[in-house]
Amino acid sequence: MKKILVVFAVITALSLALTSVGQSRTVIKNLYTELEGVRDIRIYVADVKDSSGGQMKGMLEDTKKAIESEFDTRLSLDFKIVDSRSKADFIIMVDVEERIWLDHDPLDSDKGIGTPATVADMLLDEDYARMQADVVIQKGPNASRDVKKALRDLRIRGDVVWERELKATVTEGDMPEEASKPLIEKRLAHMIMIKVFGKKAKIR
Repeated sequence: MKKILVVFAVITALSLALTSVGQSRTVIKNLYTELEGVRDIRIYVADVKDSSGGQMKGMLEDTKKAIESEFDTRLSLDFKIVDSRSKADFIIMVDVEERIWLDHDPLDSDKGIGTPATVADMLLDEDYARMQADVVIQKGPNASRDVKKALRDLRIRGDVVWERELKATVTEGDMPEEASKPLIEKRLAHMIMIKVFGKKAKIR
């Protein structure tokens, strides 16, 4: 019995330690409120990397352009796309781990069993696309005074401002693989915007 308790205690301690390590490398903050009054927030999107084993063939440049377009057309904050890291307030780095297309929705694991979404999926035969990527946002080496102040107010130290794995999915009734590519690129770009720089909805 004592051996079982000791083993359980060791496993629990290791689990807590690993969880702590994972949390320490991930800074998850929404920056909208702190940046709302900042002018010309300079964004540099680094070349998109492909760790998917070739699933992103021919899509890397278009995915980068989709992210740039998301920031370039956003009106809620004053973004400006720049052409080098040295000019940026924020550097966005994306490494795609997986990109798939299927002629059916596989009932993704992030949908709860018994939810309306799951029931609808069971009734519909839809084409499905998914792009999973590791997204890292860093503070630029010459970030403006206003951006530095916003990050200090959030108590963010170091270069990494935000880091997270994102999974973008799209389902459509008639969506051939080629047609799915710009849709899934746009969806990932929108997720980056909303997760990091999106205006939070007010709870009434």
